[in-house]
Amino acid sequence: MNVQGSNVLNIEAIDALIAKVNAVKSPPDLQACVDQAMAPINAQLAVVQAKIDELAPWLELLDPPVADPVKLATWIAKLIGVNIAPQVKAYYYYTNLLAQLPARIALLESAITHAAQRVASVHVTVPIAITLPPAVEDHL
Repeated sequence: MNVQGSNVLNIEAIDALIAKVNAVKSPPDLQACVDQAMAPINAQLAVVQAKIDELAPWLELLDPPVADPVKLATWIAKLIGVNIAPQVKAYYYYTNLLAQLPARIALLESAITHAAQRVASVHVTVPIAITLPPAVEDHL
């Protein structure tokens, strides 16, 4: 899945959006800023989640089954070391990115709330949904 305009989660961009939200001076500007900010965040989140979903099946293959034939055991070990381990490393990279997102979104939502209170009593909608992947500690 390749959502146009987003490749990976950009934490620095979220920090820049927080600063932009803190600078707004009117309710229409605040809503426009929120709408502009959330579209790329949602797109980036979709890319990260799709990548995690794509890589998750590799986790099951990290532990080779006990096999008697030496060649099969060597092949399985090579499969894990050469093919599967790099994919799982990517899985951890993306889950780490996703783990950073809730805190940044909370900061952004807080900035939006403070900006809304500063410019006027206005309700601003922040459209986002985050689904964290299952714990993977047993594969570390």
